[in-house]
Amino acid sequence: MGLELFYTAFLDLNSCRGLGYGEEGSIPWTAMAEYCVHKGIDQETAEDLFYLVRMIDNEYLKYKRDRVKREMQKNDTKGKMQRGKP
Repeated sequence: MGLELFYTAFLDLNSCRGLGYGEEGSIPWTAMAEYCVHKGIDQETAEDLFYLVRMIDNEYLKYKRDRVKREMQKNDTKGKMQRGKP
């Protein structure tokens, strides 16, 4: 089976996340559970899926937050330069 199942689950479940305070939220546990039922995934593999998809999701959200932060800093620097401030 390999890790493909878990990465594919992450990609499939990526659209299930909610938005809050202008940023993406985590993939809901309920969406992962429903995915496992729909795909006929056994209990042991489902537990692995919950853990691994959550780990991938945490890294994805961290990447997105860091990217937004870098863009804000870049825009702030650009704005200061346009106003003639160092």
